[in-house]
Amino acid sequence: MQINTLSTAGRVAVGSLTFAAAVLLQRVTGVGVEFPPVPPGLILLLVAIAAHLLIPRWWAPVVGTAIPLMIAVGGFIAPEAREAIGEPGEVDVFLGTLAVLVGAVVAAVAGAITVVENRPSGRGRTAH
Repeated sequence: MQINTLSTAGRVAVGSLTFAAAVLLQRVTGVGVEFPPVPPGLILLLVAIAAHLLIPRWWAPVVGTAIPLMIAVGGFIAPEAREAIGEPGEVDVFLGTLAVLVGAVVAAVAGAITVVENRPSGRGRTAH
């Protein structure tokens, strides 16, 4: 299996996804925060990383962009995340939530840039 060559935006997207996944993994294994036995956010972030790195198609970054976008939007909508961001009294929960959301937003923006960079050039179309 060959790993895709990534543009700068693609590397930023993969780095941000990896950062968000690492923070989420730390939060899952940490004390005081309840997560399901298999956290779906972590699995989705790993799928997004794999899409960027392993799928050799122009549309692959779309998957790697949609997933962190859903995580970021869900994080801003979820009452637990809003509570963690709104009450920074528990510093570890506040920073963990903020880090995952920032990582997801940066990954979504960089992924969108990667999608634009990788879109088909329109070869075969005739100019009018």
